[in-house]
Amino acid sequence: MRFLFCMILIVGSLAPLTALQVGDKAPPLNGFTWIKGDPVAIGGVPTIVEFWATWCGPCRETIPHLTALQAKHGAGLRIIGVSPESEGEVRPYVQKQGAAMGYRVAVAEEKSFRAYFQGVPGPPYLFLIDKDGLVAWRGLAMDVDRPLKLLLAGKLDVAKEAKLSPLMDELTLTVNDPRADPAGIDAQVMDITERMVAIDPLNERAVLLRMISALKLQRPDVVRAAIAAVPLDLVDAELASNIAWNRINDPDPSYRNIDLIYPLACRAVELDATNPSYLDTYARVLATIGLIDEAIACEERALALAPQVDATVYRGKLDSYRAMRVLRDQITKTGVLPAARASADGPGR
Repeated sequence: MRFLFCMILIVGSLAPLTALQVGDKAPPLNGFTWIKGDPVAIGGVPTIVEFWATWCGPCRETIPHLTALQAKHGAGLRIIGVSPESEGEVRPYVQKQGAAMGYRVAVAEEKSFRAYFQGVPGPPYLFLIDKDGLVAWRGLAMDVDRPLKLLLAGKLDVAKEAKLSPLMDELTLTVNDPRADPAGIDAQVMDITERMVAIDPLNERAVLLRMISALKLQRPDVVRAAIAAVPLDLVDAELASNIAWNRINDPDPSYRNIDLIYPLACRAVELDATNPSYLDTYARVLATIGLIDEAIACEERALALAPQVDATVYRGKLDSYRAMRVLRDQITKTGVLPAARASADGPGR
């Protein structure tokens, strides 16, 4: 699934950073009314505690994702959606969702809710808690996959996440400040992301937002530097492919940096040659640099592996590459470019 950058609508005014920090002991789940699922306590199993609300549009988009995570990990992970609303508001909503909301849901008294979520930028926001009951990561629900994967593998650098999380909140508040000048926002994003990538050059949100703001500010040097700073030997397949896809589709060739994104596209396929999205990105890069036969072969593999819902899109790309090959072979055979031939024939012929 490609990285989609979207502005999360922040509820209320800009708030101070939450008092609950990475590394803190997670508060007990007191004062909760359990709408769905049995009551549980913190500890023993990694747990996600998410701030959501029935009126929150972005929350509706995260429900299927959290449901999929719960189904994938089963008893090895607890997911709890917590709303500050009344039971009368939440219960009918959850009942209507049915199996589509496949994890525990609760409403919390004000004191219990504030113990977790006082000062957070807004829903959907969550805390990832380890089996010992310590906050291991916090942030937007859309970003939880990477830290969750690392936590479950015992590889999450909590000390690094503790440094990053305040900057992540600052970044979220900055990009959603309705009072700020857009150019000023981009300048602030450049500053915040520079500090973030200094801590973690593989932080996907920081890397991609840094490139987006640099594009708006017409700073090709920063775009190139942001790509070059990503350590090729450490980057995972998803981030490598996302950067390559983000750049290869830029309408301005000077911002594509094909010499830098080609190795990233290769890296993604080397790490996971069964992901149709990574193969599709790699095919696009290959076609752009003129390796049409290789692009066709790659897109054919992507089409064969793609889910049915995406088949039409992949087939369309494959057809376009095949058309490019036909044209290339025609030019190679005749030795004359179509435009040059038309000019030689003269107008009206």
